[in-house]
Amino acid sequence: MQPSRRPSSGAPRARVVVLEARRGDARRDRLERWARARRTRGRAWVLPCDTETGGVWAGVEEWIRDLLPELESRAPDLFVAHDGELTHVVPALRTRVRPRHVSLTDAASADEAVRNYAADRVRRIPHGLIDLLSAWHARAGRGRWAVACDDFDRRGAVAGQLFRHLVRRRGAEMGLTLVLAVEPGAGERTAREFAPYARVHRVRLHVPGGPEPRVDPDEAARSAGEMEAWVKRDTLHMRMHAHTLARLWAQAGRPERVTYWRMAELGMLTQLGYYEDAARHAAAVEADLARFDRADAPYSRAAVVNKLYTVYLTVGRVTDARDVLQREGLDVLTVPEERAHALYQMAMLHARFLPARDLPLAERCLRDALAEIERAELEPADRHFHTVFLLNGLAYVRVRQGRPADATEMTLDNFARLDDHLPPERHRLHRSVLLYNAAQVAAQNGEHETALRYLGDAMAMDPDYSEYYNDRGSIHLKLGRLDEAEADYRRAIELSAPYVEVWHNLGQCLSRAGRAAEAEAAYERAVDLDPERAQAWAALAALRRAQGRSEAALEAYDAAVATDPKNPFVLANRAALRLELGDPDGGLADLDRAVALAPGHPGLLRNRAIALAALEGVPA
Repeated sequence: MQPSRRPSSGAPRARVVVLEARRGDARRDRLERWARARRTRGRAWVLPCDTETGGVWAGVEEWIRDLLPELESRAPDLFVAHDGELTHVVPALRTRVRPRHVSLTDAASADEAVRNYAADRVRRIPHGLIDLLSAWHARAGRGRWAVACDDFDRRGAVAGQLFRHLVRRRGAEMGLTLVLAVEPGAGERTAREFAPYARVHRVRLHVPGGPEPRVDPDEAARSAGEMEAWVKRDTLHMRMHAHTLARLWAQAGRPERVTYWRMAELGMLTQLGYYEDAARHAAAVEADLARFDRADAPYSRAAVVNKLYTVYLTVGRVTDARDVLQREGLDVLTVPEERAHALYQMAMLHARFLPARDLPLAERCLRDALAEIERAELEPADRHFHTVFLLNGLAYVRVRQGRPADATEMTLDNFARLDDHLPPERHRLHRSVLLYNAAQVAAQNGEHETALRYLGDAMAMDPDYSEYYNDRGSIHLKLGRLDEAEADYRRAIELSAPYVEVWHNLGQCLSRAGRAAEAEAAYERAVDLDPERAQAWAALAALRRAQGRSEAALEAYDAAVATDPKNPFVLANRAALRLELGDPDGGLADLDRAVALAPGHPGLLRNRAIALAALEGVPA
């Protein structure tokens, strides 16, 4: 079961057509003719989705560019409200639009970027865009929209998420028709992606495939050289054109330049949090890693290994992260500060990410890293920074060792050391991270007021980081300070594209405040963003049940069980509701499953005994 919004009776439904045909001009011509016909009844677009020619947002960027003039002139409030998402998808906007909310993680220079974005951060952007598209569709008259995606099998990962979530969340109410053109053989996989959310039709079209346009290598080299000269002067231009330069150098037959620009794209995507899209380049870059040992290489081996490690780790390839770090990093690197950073990463693997944790080994890695920093030729301020960075890793190990007081003391000492030895404008991000880490340790240790103080200090340094407000709101919620919690949750929502955790937390806060209708809306928003979030479905079910809306509660419990069928307590709650509704067989079946999942739990055993007694007509 894939819960999603259900259209009311008679409402238009989303329709997805998977078109299998050889790529080329003939297929593109068919899509253009289809779009022209659709424009007689609404709006239609044909979007080129090949990342090799359009970058990570290929197709989506063209769509948003087409809508921008209307948004700016007729819906400036929507344009401003979604400036963060828009400037991600259309980077050129940053030449004239600065997003309202820029955290230190966004703004940190490469040498101060000590925090990687969580993997879900970029996944929020499609949801913000969907909110924007849905709102504009409503204002523009709710006509039917039709979108054809050419080369959908060559799309970026995050662009694919946008179209899937658009169909699931708003496809029905927008009466959306989506045509996805893919190569023969790719249709079944594409159809499976959308089948839970829409009517999916597969069509095979026999058209002649077009050969790749022949490009003169000398002309490609000339174009690449001219573009490279001005692109390298500006980080924004590099972000916008790295994929084009990689393609041009490939056409020119210059593999060494292709590798460098693939690395440039991988590095920028990693820094922005686009890990799945960055992973597309990882194998080619790793295979050609020896090129980065040259003195004139634009990136060092250490920098490349660092990015590969981060990508592999974040997409769940933990063993690959360890192997590349050891084989291409620690076994080869000789510069002390580069070895120190690789040892830090190895320590985190053993303390946090590998299936079998090895805290003594993690600590040895960090001690070795500190020794490397001692022998490195560094300016005093840089030596202090690197030392503090490594000691922060050791503080994490102390937490894992069950020594939170030592971890807190170490973290605060680290913060004081930065204050004593670095000017206040340097490494503000790392300082805020240290305070945040101290707050997390204090919160885990039940020292809530201390945690709030540290969080407040971190937020004063980095006031636009949404997660700080979400975490502080949750501490306020534990302390029963509902007004403060609500204010923090709403600020967290304002500072970020939508994410499910903060809406679920807001629902809990509003429910405890007795504001049932608002709490239900918050929970519904949470499951709209992520219908696989069983906890939010269960909270929604409990709220509806408390209001006496048993059938609606049962629907939410069904969704919770479908997304987390091995949660005995969700099963037990659904069982109780089924018993109330006069369904003892269903209630007993749920309790049987719950007891099997948590044998010996006294509450579940008692509830099952009550259900058995009710079924047999015997007083419990």
